[in-house]
Amino acid sequence: MLYEPRLPITDQAGRVGAEPRLGATPPIQLAASPFAGGARPVVMLSPNAALAAVLLTVDRIEQVIDQETEQLRRQKVTDLREFSHRKSQGLLELSRTMRGLGEAARDQGLQDRLAQLRVKIERNLAALSMHLAAVQEVSSIIARAIHDAESDGTYSVSFSVEGPPSC
Repeated sequence: MLYEPRLPITDQAGRVGAEPRLGATPPIQLAASPFAGGARPVVMLSPNAALAAVLLTVDRIEQVIDQETEQLRRQKVTDLREFSHRKSQGLLELSRTMRGLGEAARDQGLQDRLAQLRVKIERNLAALSMHLAAVQEVSSIIARAIHDAESDGTYSVSFSVEGPPSC
């Protein structure tokens, strides 16, 4: 039987799986988990709830990607690590929510939203690539300036557009 996600039944001492009360929500099954050395809840969602969870996750990922892309285009990026972390968290959440979809994965609305997400990711990649190229160019200019400032040219090989000197 599938249930909508709800909190597990606990007794007054906070123990999960206490005897259910009349009309209480069934307890969440606990399964062994390799994470944090303990058990974590396994929730079976109805197809509609699973689809809604995936769509909410896609919404959150799109918001993060849109924010980063906009900041990159306006050259107002303050913390790319934070965006990277938020996108990684979104990907993790998306992969977890997608596992429970079953037949709902074939939903055309979901397929359209994932295609829209792909387009936004491609735009974000283009903006990030342009930003990276600019950073590389600036760092190259700075490296050249440092080299020129520290060197008197004695041991440097210089090339001329005209070619080698004639004898």
